[in-house]
Amino acid sequence: MLQGIRRIVAITGEEAAAAIKEGETLANHLAAAQKLQGSDLEKEVAALKQVSCHEAFATGPMASHEKLHVHVMLFLLLLLLPIHTLLVCSHLW
Repeated sequence: MLQGIRRIVAITGEEAAAAIKEGETLANHLAAAQKLQGSDLEKEVAALKQVSCHEAFATGPMASHEKLHVHVMLFLLLLLLPIHTLLVCSHLW
């Protein structure tokens, strides 16, 4: 029996460039969101959450470690919101 065999999927060319650009764009949005407060932060977290929950994000060509980074950063941004905002705004989680 063969053990430890893994399938490697790679993207190249324009698709790879698009994936890199998408990752950089999300990283920039996450970095900018860390500087926001109050309703501005709430709006940005909601927008970023919509992007990260979209099927295109889940199945897209972005590297899995970058997708994990986006989810972790969103979680940390949620921690910056006041608890009453989280309780009232269930759309954020």
